[in-house]
Amino acid sequence: MTTALRVREASSDELARWDEIVRRFPNHRTPHLRAWIDALAACNCGRPLYLLLEDDTGLVGAFPGLLRKLGKWTLFGSPLEGCQTVSLGPAFDPARFDTAAFAAAIVPYLEREHDVAHVELLHLGLDADAMRAAGFEDERVFTYRAPLFPHDEAGTFKQLKQSARRNVKRAQRLGLVTRFETDESFVDEHYRQLKEVYRRGGFAVPFGKHRVLEFFRQLKASGNLIAISVYLPGGRVNIATGIFFVEGTELLLWMWAHRQHYRWYRPTELMTWTVMQRAIQLGCETFDFMGRGEFKTKFGAIPDESKVRWLRGRYPWLMTARKVAKRVYGWQQTLRGRAALGARQVTGFIGRGGRASHPVRPPACVLGDVDLVRALGRARIPSTVLAPPGAPVRYSRHTRAVFPWHNAWERPEELVDALVRFGQAQPEPPALFYQEDRTLLLVSRHRDRLREGFRFVVPDAELVEQLVDKSRFQALAGRLDLPVPKARVIAPGDPAPGDDFDIPFPIALKPLVRIPSRWEPLAGPGKATSLDSLDELRALWPRIMAANLPILAQELVPGPERCIESYHAYVDERGAIVGEFAGRKIRTWPLAYGDSTALETSDASDVLALGRQLVKRLKFAGVVKFDFKRAPDGRLRLLEANPRFNLWHHLGAVAGVNLPALVYGDLIGAPRPILRPARAGVRWCKPWKDQSAARAAGMSFAEWIPWLIRCEAKSGLAWDDPLPLIGATVRRGIETLARTVRRTKEPPLTLRSVKE
Repeated sequence: MTTALRVREASSDELARWDEIVRRFPNHRTPHLRAWIDALAACNCGRPLYLLLEDDTGLVGAFPGLLRKLGKWTLFGSPLEGCQTVSLGPAFDPARFDTAAFAAAIVPYLEREHDVAHVELLHLGLDADAMRAAGFEDERVFTYRAPLFPHDEAGTFKQLKQSARRNVKRAQRLGLVTRFETDESFVDEHYRQLKEVYRRGGFAVPFGKHRVLEFFRQLKASGNLIAISVYLPGGRVNIATGIFFVEGTELLLWMWAHRQHYRWYRPTELMTWTVMQRAIQLGCETFDFMGRGEFKTKFGAIPDESKVRWLRGRYPWLMTARKVAKRVYGWQQTLRGRAALGARQVTGFIGRGGRASHPVRPPACVLGDVDLVRALGRARIPSTVLAPPGAPVRYSRHTRAVFPWHNAWERPEELVDALVRFGQAQPEPPALFYQEDRTLLLVSRHRDRLREGFRFVVPDAELVEQLVDKSRFQALAGRLDLPVPKARVIAPGDPAPGDDFDIPFPIALKPLVRIPSRWEPLAGPGKATSLDSLDELRALWPRIMAANLPILAQELVPGPERCIESYHAYVDERGAIVGEFAGRKIRTWPLAYGDSTALETSDASDVLALGRQLVKRLKFAGVVKFDFKRAPDGRLRLLEANPRFNLWHHLGAVAGVNLPALVYGDLIGAPRPILRPARAGVRWCKPWKDQSAARAAGMSFAEWIPWLIRCEAKSGLAWDDPLPLIGATVRRGIETLARTVRRTKEPPLTLRSVKE
């Protein structure tokens, strides 16, 4: 079909109805709209020219473009390189449009009416032979494109790669907040993030913030804009931004960016999926990702080379000049970016005092002791530690820095603020580890704030509270039918127990919150005490009330402390057990209800099996230790569940299952190692306390020393890391000497005479 086409400029009335006109044609796109052209014009990219194509029956197509003067030459069709936008081409009725007629009409019109020397346009459906016959050269324009299924969110989500689906769900579980933006202040943050992205790649941003602002304003006013941000939990810290456009059945990505410091959260996947959800609700069927980047295949996108840019110069040398200009433009952009990158490197070199930089992994920030730091150190992970003055962990060779001491119980908000400032000052968010109930609760209760500076794993907030609080744990165990001994809480002010006391004797008494100044006068230095009869409980009742502590009265499982066995695991956010091992106590000090002084790993199959069952029943994710006591009949009774890191992890690392290192690897995105089961019979001890425990258990010093030497893991004592023991001992000696000197310098007390 060859039908003559006429070209003319749109009238003022047609210009007012421009969007209505172009939407008649099925192949129109966002760049055909007035808002797009006006945004480019407002950025001095050229003078808008709105052309209409018609035949004897009426309008056949619309062809918006820009006229741009370069010296005495006039260009038409698309912005110059670097305008961060697609080229422009005609929108038309395919049934009535003829490419040869279009080329025969448009070129003479532009040359005659506007003295155009160079034409560029882009389209998906122009006949290649006809365009070449009219003197146009073609350039393939690569992009990625993904199908969308209108009103079928599940089907669209299913086409995403598994890694993208996992990262979306992970970001949702972490509590990242997505927000569609309408305020122009969004542009400031978006442009800052764009500059960071370009700098990171060694390039300069090829356009100013004004261009982003104009597109935001114009496309927002036309109803085509989707601007979105991703925030850390709490909605205060913006970590990713994107600008998308919707027109008809097409979603178009214009620009996206994220903060390098927070890339661990994978915010781009959540941001893009949220926009895709909005688009399929609006009836979109296709998603143009606008350019290269294999990362885009995560969203179900495949390569698309259907776009062709057509170029025609009135003079052959103009085409050559255009190609040279494009290459020179790319070179200068690279040089500008490399110069900015080099300036930052020089500044960093000066800041380091002339020392060369070496790539290092993000540090671990450890709220714990030397056993946890030693476990991380075995995996060559450096630590910054929070520990009180004199703590052995401060002197470990695996400790790179010491964080100023703050008490997590007394000033939690102050500690959180200090930690966040530290985390935000690092090149990347450190991995945060916590070892005690107080630091576990600190991290859990302030998780949203701490995520502004750290990456970490922590179980669900409600589950943490239920596991730490012994009374709530007892209620949870009842609901889930966990194998716990029968128990009840004795609260301050409760009446003395009557004959209807429902816990069978003997019983163990444990404080819900252990405050030594109140607990030890009642029960001594142990974690618990036992009573054989109701009469003993009644006799002790006045002292229980005087302690003013909530206490758990629990059915006693007979047997010594060596009957206590435990299951340890790291469970990822999908509920998969990444690493696990089992162990049992050898000795404690005091012997009854004391702290662990000697431990060993085991391969008890029933402990491992029950631990896995409990993980599923609790729907647990994070790090956990289940403490069991083996009853005389061989059954395992669950005593408690601790959702935090602990001293056992040093032993597990020596036995071949390093749970802290596995957590760290997941946090920084490292590949998971292939794990073998932990070796059974590997031992750990705390030498300065275990000697007393061993002596009380009947082991002589001569027997204990060889046992200690053969012990594979020792808390605070290692030939390759001797300073924790030496440093802590020297500090205690200095403090003791200082106290002695102070007492010596005090003036002696003298008796004064009555006369005086």
